[in-house]
Amino acid sequence: MKKALHGGWAICSRLIAAAMVFLIAAGLLWPIEAYSASSSKAELELEAKGGFDGVARLGAYTPYRITLVNKGRAVEGEVQLEMKIDSENKAVFAKPFSLPEGSAKEIAINAPVYTARRGVHVRVLENKKTIKEMDYTFARLIPPDYKTIGVLSSDNPAYGYLNGIEFTQPLEGGADDEKLRVMRASGAYVSSAVSVSEDRLPEKDTEGVLIPLTAEEMPGDIKTLESFDVLVVSNFDTSSLTAEQTGALESWVENGGTLILGMGVNWEKTYNSLPAALKKFSVMGVKSAPPPVKLSDFSGAGFSGGLKLDMATGDIGFDYVPEQKEAEAAAGEAELNGKGPVMIPGLHKNDILVGNEAEPVVVKYVHKEGRILFLAFDPGMEPFAGWDGKEAFFGKLLYHSTENNRFQERGSGYFSSNYNNQYYTENLTSQVPEDKKPPFLFMFVTIAVYIAIVGPIMYMFLKKKDRRDLSWLAIPAAALACLLLIYVVGFRTRYSTAVLNTASIINLDTVNQKTDITTGMGIFNNKRGDLKLTYSKDSNIDFDITRNAYNYNSYPAGKEPEGRVVGKLVLSEPFEYELYDVAMWEPRNVEARKTLPMDGSLLQSVHIKDGKFKAVIKNITQYEFNDVFLSVGLNFIGVGDILPGQEKPVEADFNSKDVYKDLQNYLDAKYGRAGYGTKPPPGYFENMRKRNAVETLVGNQYLNIRGELKVGLYALNYQDMGYDLMINGKKPQTYNTNAVFSSGDMRFEKGGEVEIPSGIIIPELIQDYGIEQSVRMDGDSGIRVMREGDIDFTFSIPSGIQVAEFSLRFGTYLPLGVKYAIEDMKQQGNNAGAKILQNQYEYYIYNRATDSWEKVPDTYEQLKDVGRYIDGKNTIKARVRVVKLADEKAEENYDGSYVETERLAFPGLQIKGVAR
Repeated sequence: MKKALHGGWAICSRLIAAAMVFLIAAGLLWPIEAYSASSSKAELELEAKGGFDGVARLGAYTPYRITLVNKGRAVEGEVQLEMKIDSENKAVFAKPFSLPEGSAKEIAINAPVYTARRGVHVRVLENKKTIKEMDYTFARLIPPDYKTIGVLSSDNPAYGYLNGIEFTQPLEGGADDEKLRVMRASGAYVSSAVSVSEDRLPEKDTEGVLIPLTAEEMPGDIKTLESFDVLVVSNFDTSSLTAEQTGALESWVENGGTLILGMGVNWEKTYNSLPAALKKFSVMGVKSAPPPVKLSDFSGAGFSGGLKLDMATGDIGFDYVPEQKEAEAAAGEAELNGKGPVMIPGLHKNDILVGNEAEPVVVKYVHKEGRILFLAFDPGMEPFAGWDGKEAFFGKLLYHSTENNRFQERGSGYFSSNYNNQYYTENLTSQVPEDKKPPFLFMFVTIAVYIAIVGPIMYMFLKKKDRRDLSWLAIPAAALACLLLIYVVGFRTRYSTAVLNTASIINLDTVNQKTDITTGMGIFNNKRGDLKLTYSKDSNIDFDITRNAYNYNSYPAGKEPEGRVVGKLVLSEPFEYELYDVAMWEPRNVEARKTLPMDGSLLQSVHIKDGKFKAVIKNITQYEFNDVFLSVGLNFIGVGDILPGQEKPVEADFNSKDVYKDLQNYLDAKYGRAGYGTKPPPGYFENMRKRNAVETLVGNQYLNIRGELKVGLYALNYQDMGYDLMINGKKPQTYNTNAVFSSGDMRFEKGGEVEIPSGIIIPELIQDYGIEQSVRMDGDSGIRVMREGDIDFTFSIPSGIQVAEFSLRFGTYLPLGVKYAIEDMKQQGNNAGAKILQNQYEYYIYNRATDSWEKVPDTYEQLKDVGRYIDGKNTIKARVRVVKLADEKAEENYDGSYVETERLAFPGLQIKGVAR
């Protein structure tokens, strides 16, 4: 037994000894292996390329391609681009990567170029430590005042002559737009189109820079497409573009880009895969014919030999008056020769630049803020490619491209683009709705109770009990109880998370059957420090990383500080956008947009007869329509609420007091005035919030369709648009204020009766002298006359209507502001009264048959022989003669009375006829 035990112990001792030897050996070897592994360095080669073959546009986003070649161990890290956004701040754009041993990878990042004073610093990090870095400098940076021309074609080299092309362009759309902007800047709201004749269109000379593109280089986001002013697409297979690329192209045109489309024999591969909204011309086929003479006339150079040009044929898609071009050309000659006032040609209308309706060669389309220039031929193929007049042709063609006003120099050599920065929504998103007010009244009552208790009540009680020494305990106890009560009641009003306040425009495009949602967001950090946003790439959330950085101090060359990083975007999934050192409750703003399909029409029917309006509206969407109203020209009709799936009939008499004649009148009636001289009515602040949302979100939409044969639909909505944004890792407290907009054409069946009431066809105002000195605009309603003389108006009748009879109504009105001032005076007990002065007017209509102005009463009807008053351009001219101005100085309020002069209303035209 002892021997057995002794043998067992011997075996155990040997095993223990062997284990100890193994552990000691492992312990000795492990640090060596660990040291060997940790000492294995990452061996990376780093190469950076930026822009389009080293060329980038100052102020725009541009593509960067970072190539990593791994010659060592596997690396998990992050590529960063660090760039200056102003003279004292920087931003970082980053993208994570995984790089196995012996592999290579190209990493694409789109990031801005804000300055030429500094290059971009490229950095590779692993575990937040830099393992490779370099500086990248562009070969060329294009200033914003140059025109960048991108080309997508199988024949890119054929367009080389566009690089450095010099051409002239109207400045900011021409003199008429410049006049309107000046008046708006001075506070005068311009409601009528204005044609002035005192000068020609202001123009500027500019130079083009050509950037050839391939399908792979074509940007897939609009911020990078902003690098281009013009895109030429011809003999190119657009089906090779991704949905992101074609979607960005459509948005780019809508936001002010100029798209030149070349057709010819390869029109199908170029045209068929483009977004439907960009295909304004209906191509029927191709014909081969000698180059049109009008093409030579346009360029000033002819074609030689028996050459033939392949041209697409089809329908231009809009009504075109052939005499218009000749009339405008004659008007231009008259102006050049000093023969008096003429109308400046409109630059913002669809037009045939070369050819005619039967044989259109070059057609200009206005698509929202942008232009589409349709060429029936392929400019990259013969005989055009070898034509001596091709450069002159493009020089004149580019005259009709949009003027670049999207870029601005922010100071000290820093440039940026103002695309998609919805600053106009900030007045809605920067104020959180007051649904969590601290209980101020309760606090004051509690404090008053505390004072009463610890004062006379407690004193009398303790005195009666002869225990005033207990006040040293009772008073602190009462204070603690009151504070605890205030805290418990007020605790429910605190924000435990960050706050997100959104304002969206829901644009229901029934023509293209899509819903475009554009959203401005105000983000409020509920703590001081860093702010981190997390969202999916599909959310299309956008931002201006310079929005809160405004340090544009000027420094001598080489003396500008390195700056601090104020923001970082990590292009992962989900995206992460970080802002550093953000104050508590300081609003930060981002934008978002999405496009959803829709099916059907909102306006089921529209009828106008005998001065009455009838329509049927069906809410075919998922959105609630609150406070719906319609605009029919200058007529505004309240409708009420329409829930999803609900159908609602609308009936209104245009002469009823319930139909308001301008937007301000309607909003005042619906929500109350914007300001009161006395105490505002109950619910004032909530009503002003709603009114502000309508004016901010859909005010411009109304202006875009004003004066057209369209019915506009507007509504409020408070639903979440579903962008799925996380703030600091949590769902934020969210508030949503949205506005709905849609419009539909007033369609007339061929041969059917047509009635267009007053306020839909809006006149253009024409004068022989400077408009600023003679009149001032007064909203949608009319003008304030500044001096005696003739004021002429022109009504352009839609070409699809044959007029049988028409009527004109002239008159004056009292502005709302004057009415409100009188009301406030009465409420305040001011009995001084008001004196309303009147100018003296005479009214005329132009008779083209007798070439004379006929004097008419303020209400005039023409029930037959209307052709005597409608000219070849389908226009009717009216005149108001200011015979005598009211003498305001003679009526100065020496007696304390309020003196004002009536305004001149825009003449109202009503027509009846037949649809052609």
